[in-house]
Amino acid sequence: MNIDFKPTNLGGISAQLHQVQDIVSKVCRPLVKQHFQAYRPVQGILLYGAKGTGKSTLIAALAESGWPTVTYWNPGAQIHPLTEPRLVIIRPRYLVRNAGGTSSLADELEAVFEQIKGSPTLIISEVQHPNDIDQSLRSEGKFALEIELPIPSALQRMEILLAMRGVDLVPLDDLLQEMADRTHGYVGADLYALVRKTLELASDNPPPYDTENRDTAPLNVNSSNLDDALRFIRPSALQEIFLETPNVHWSDIGGQHEIKRQLHNAVERPIKFAERMKKLGLQPKKGVLLYGPPVVPRHCWSGL
Repeated sequence: MNIDFKPTNLGGISAQLHQVQDIVSKVCRPLVKQHFQAYRPVQGILLYGAKGTGKSTLIAALAESGWPTVTYWNPGAQIHPLTEPRLVIIRPRYLVRNAGGTSSLADELEAVFEQIKGSPTLIISEVQHPNDIDQSLRSEGKFALEIELPIPSALQRMEILLAMRGVDLVPLDDLLQEMADRTHGYVGADLYALVRKTLELASDNPPPYDTENRDTAPLNVNSSNLDDALRFIRPSALQEIFLETPNVHWSDIGGQHEIKRQLHNAVERPIKFAERMKKLGLQPKKGVLLYGPPVVPRHCWSGL
C-alpha cells in the first residue's frame, strides 16, 4: 500500500520532505528486501529544530496522508505488529531527558522499537535539539534518521509565504518578496503571524468605498502596513539572544587614530547621512575586516 505524502502547505523544506517521503516508501514497500533478506528500513524519524519551524505541522500532514492506522503512543502502551502500514507518533514530553540526564521512558521506547521490527510501521517524533533525548534512542534500529528543520533563508521564507498563499493572501501579492527579504530570523509560525497582522492593520484603515460594495471592497495593503506589523511580530529565532551594550569607549583604546576614524565613518555615515548617500549613489560598506598580529602577553616582555 502506498502512502500519499505530498503536503502542499509546507514551504521551504523540500529536501526534508523528500527524505520523509523516501523513508515512508521504504517502510511501506521494502523492495530491497526481495534481494537482501537482512534488510531493515529506517523505522524511526526524529525531527528537530527551533520553535515554529514546522515540526508539528509536518507530523500532522504525515498523519493525514492516508495511513490505515495512526497511533499516539502513551507510556505503558504496547505496539503490536501489523501487516498494514501504521504511523506511531510519540509526543516530545516522552522523549526529553530529565534533570538527571536520562529518560525514565527510554527503556519502554526501546521496547517499542523492538515490537515494530520488521512490520510496516514508522515512528516519528520531534524535539528542539537531538541532544535533548536519551542518547540510547539515537542509534540504528531506533531514531536512525534525524532531520533538521532549519531557520529559513530568504528564499525559503518566500517558499513558505507562497505555500500559505490563498484567498487571504491575495492582497499581499506585491509585498511577498519584500516580506521575505525583511524577515531574517523569522520561522514559519512568525511569517503566518506577520501576514495576519499586516492584513489586520490594513483592514483597520480601509480605503473609501460606497455602501453597496462595503463587504467586497479589496484591502489596500502596502509597505506601511508591513512596517507597522514588523514592530509587533518579532522573530522567534532571535528571542533568546540578548544584546548587552559593552562598557568600552574609544578613549579606552590608545593610538590607532586613523583606524578609529575609518571605523567611525563606516558605521556612522550610513546612518546619519543615508539620504545624502542615496542621492549620490554611494553604497555603505557591508563589512569591515580587522587584521594584525596577536597581542604579545605582558609576561613575554621579560625575555626580550
